[in-house]
Amino acid sequence: MRISVKIGIAAAVCLVAPMAQAQSFDCAAVMQAFRATPVPGIAIPDHAPCEDGQLQAFLRNEAAIADAVPVTDVEQLYGTWLGDDVLRYLSGVSVPGTEMLVIEPGETEGSLFITQYWLKPNVPDSDLLPWDDEGYAGWVSRGALIPLADGRFQPGYFGEEAITYSGLRLEQERAYELHVLSELNHFELTVQFRQSGDALVLESERLHPLTRDPAPFVTTYTRVDRQAVDMALLLVVALELSYGRYFDCFAHQLTEAEGPLLDVFQPYGVADAQTWLNQLLSSTMARMELIEQMASDTPPEDGSERMTELMEAFIAFIDSPLNQHFVDRLNGAEDLGCPEVY
Repeated sequence: MRISVKIGIAAAVCLVAPMAQAQSFDCAAVMQAFRATPVPGIAIPDHAPCEDGQLQAFLRNEAAIADAVPVTDVEQLYGTWLGDDVLRYLSGVSVPGTEMLVIEPGETEGSLFITQYWLKPNVPDSDLLPWDDEGYAGWVSRGALIPLADGRFQPGYFGEEAITYSGLRLEQERAYELHVLSELNHFELTVQFRQSGDALVLESERLHPLTRDPAPFVTTYTRVDRQAVDMALLLVVALELSYGRYFDCFAHQLTEAEGPLLDVFQPYGVADAQTWLNQLLSSTMARMELIEQMASDTPPEDGSERMTELMEAFIAFIDSPLNQHFVDRLNGAEDLGCPEVY
C-alpha cells in the first residue's frame, strides 16, 4: 500500500479518535451490532470505549483484507454487499450514508452486472426516499465488469456494458458530495475481488483528477439480504430513528432473521412487518403525489374527492391492529439490540 493511502487512513482514524473516549460508547457492543471485525494484533475490545487502534474496525475489515483469497467462482459474488465504512458518521464527523453493491450475473459468461448505491435516510430536493417497485432506487453507478483472471475484472467501456452514472444528488452540501463521489469511484479501472466468508474485499485504483496517476484503494463489505436493507432503512425513516445507531444494526438482524428487533415483532413476523411498511410507504407516496398534482397548473378535477378517499384509507390504516402493534412495540422498545453510538 502506498504511503499516501496509509496517511489518508491514519488521518481518518485520528480525526474521529475522540469517539474512543465517549463514555456511552460500548466498543464490543457496537462492533457486534455492526458486525465489525476487531483489528488483528490489537487488544480485543471490551465494553469500554474503543482503543484508538480498534476504531479502524469501523472503517474496513482488516482481518478480511489479510485473509481473503481471489474469487475464482463468480457465483460467490452474486448478492448484496453492505459497505463496512461507518467510521465518519458513527463519530459524528459526517452525515450518515452507506455504500451498497448489488452484484448479478452479466450477459456474457463469467461477467458481472454491478449496481452501486448510496443509502440515505433522506436525499436532496426530495420529501421522500427514492423508492421504486424493486426497492431503494438511489443508485450511483451501474454496468458490466468483464472477467480477466484471479478475481480481477475490468469495466465495460462500450455500449450497454459501459459503466454509467446516475447523476443523482447524494448530499446536501456540495463539498461533502464531491468527497462522497470520490470515495465511491471504484469502477473506473480494473478491480479485484477477494473474499473471506461473508466479507468481500474490493481492491481498485483511483486516478488523480489532475495527474491521472493511479493510486491503490481497498474497500470491504459484508454480505446482507437486499430486502433486509430496504426494510431497515424504511424502519429508520418510518419511526424517525437515528440512522447512525439503528440502520446497520437492523440490516444485520434482519439478514440473520434473529435478534431483539425480531423478538419485538412477535407475534407478527418479518413478512407482516414488510406489509406494514409497504402500506405506510404507498399511502404516504400516494398523498404526496396527489398534493403535487393539485398544486400544478393542471390540477385534477376530482382532486378533493381523491384526497378525501386517501385520507380515509390512511386513517383506517393508522387505526388497524397491525399498525398499532408495530408503532407501540417499536417506539416503546429500549434499544432493539442497537447500543448507543454517540
